[in-house]
Order: sequence, then structure tokens, then C-alpha cells
Amino acid sequence: MVVYAITPRPDESAWLRYRLELAGSGVTDVARRLNMTHTVVSRVISGRRHSARIEAEIARILGYPGWNEMLKRLRTGAA
Repeated sequence: MVVYAITPRPDESAWLRYRLELAGSGVTDVARRLNMTHTVVSRVISGRRHSARIEAEIARILGYPGWNEMLKRLRTGAA
């Protein structure tokens, strides 16, 4: 079974950026950890691209078990 990543909406993208900054880890920090460019990480956060590695790292940094779980909780107001 293939599980597709949920695409964040614009308000969720802003929330993700904000929460990463609060956690002391911005887009550039995530990119550096994964040896990627900040542009790729930014595109994942904005929903224009998917990357399982980036999504998993962001969820981990923010304390969630996975990307989809994180966005589902955000959409239900349980984030």
C-alpha cells in the first residue's frame, strides 16, 4: 500500500516555518542536516514538492511521529 504525503496549505506552511524557528531550527538548518538546499526544503514546506526525508525530519524536529500525523493534528486543532 502506498501512502501519499499530505500537502500543506498556505496557513499550514506558515505554521511549519514558525514552529521550526521556535524549535531553534529553520529551513536552512534542516537543509544542512540533510545535505540539501534550503530551496528544496522550502518547496516541501510550501507544498510544491514532496520528499519523505525532509518531511520526516521536520516532523521529528517538531515532535510528531510523522508528516501526515502532524498535519492531521494541525487540521483538527490538536497540534
